[in-house]
Amino acid sequence: MALIAISYLFSEGLNAGVSIGVLGASLIIAFGQTGVCNSILSHSIPVHVGKLSYSLYLWHWPVIVLSEHVGVQISELPARVLLGCLMYPLALGTYQLVEKPTRGRKGIVPGVLCCGFATLLAALNMGTTLRLYDTSEFNEARYVNYNTLANPEVNPEFQCTTIMEWPGYRSDAYYTGGIQLGSKPGPPQIVVLGDSHAVMWSTAIASIAQEADLRVSFYQHGGVSAFMKIPPTGKQGVPDRLTPSEKLKFDTARLRDIERWQPELVIISDFWPRRHLDDAKPLLQFLHEQGSKVLLIEDPPMLKCGTRNVMQWLASQGVSPREGLKQFVPYQHESENVGGRKLVRDLSEMYDHVEMLPTYNLFTSDVGALVLDGRSVLYYDDDHLLQAGARKIIPSLKSKITEMLITQ
Repeated sequence: MALIAISYLFSEGLNAGVSIGVLGASLIIAFGQTGVCNSILSHSIPVHVGKLSYSLYLWHWPVIVLSEHVGVQISELPARVLLGCLMYPLALGTYQLVEKPTRGRKGIVPGVLCCGFATLLAALNMGTTLRLYDTSEFNEARYVNYNTLANPEVNPEFQCTTIMEWPGYRSDAYYTGGIQLGSKPGPPQIVVLGDSHAVMWSTAIASIAQEADLRVSFYQHGGVSAFMKIPPTGKQGVPDRLTPSEKLKFDTARLRDIERWQPELVIISDFWPRRHLDDAKPLLQFLHEQGSKVLLIEDPPMLKCGTRNVMQWLASQGVSPREGLKQFVPYQHESENVGGRKLVRDLSEMYDHVEMLPTYNLFTSDVGALVLDGRSVLYYDDDHLLQAGARKIIPSLKSKITEMLITQ
């Protein structure tokens, strides 16, 4: 039982650590008929959960998928607890109303086969009658990843309408100086830190740097915040992104290189609604000690389309692009947008060496968020911009970078 607990708590994803849990389960099967283990597992609560286990297994995935479609952040602990509480009554209902009455019942097999056949017919009907994602009227969609992902993975559903570019990618870039641009000799003058929200501004930052002949290091990693404990502890990884040892290498390398380079400007963009004031303080203080100015880039508004490919979503809603026409859709007004915007402003007001670049209002109006400019889709998913969207900040970003470097 201890081996199973260790595997659950310390093994991130499907890796060799899962074998520890398999070993623990094997030992319980072989030797768990007596002793303390038997007493614990024979208690009414574990027995009850065991009886519901198949129904819980059947319900967990629909609940997770549907919750993501309505915007629930399942990575948050309270959300996971809430979803677990929701799964239990659903599993109990199907166990009592379906599983128990039908188990071992005579003559049930023909009925089950008929239900399965009816489900198959319904699925075939849906597959042939639902509107397909016809995106041929939209301009080509590109998403540029100056991303130091150790193991890049792209959602195939998104790939079918979006061209993914990975300029300068190296699997070791996350701990060997990031992805660097510029022919100018010497250390990078600008370092870009952040998660996938920093990645989405890569196009704009790279364009400005190349025009001004500035050397830049993109030291960013999708799913991994710019902010870290200083000194790094190596106690926690990032699920599905970095193991604890990889996270330690990433954090150590970023701090080491910034201290060595002492860049004039550090640009930070994160998914701000998930960050907190205290998370940011150690890094901002460290950058102040290095003499680096800091520019925080505000997030665009989040759409109400769930974590879906926006081009496909627009096509499924019957939205057609028209030359010269800007089109808007509803966006999230509440905590997801407001809390993140407030954090960026609070940090820029708290530190003399920190400034912010507003971007939110570039994509909003009284009727919603700007998603289509002529035939160009601006969003990749609900909170990330495509290359066409990211480039809209170039004029204001160029002005801000020039101002901050001149006054350095």
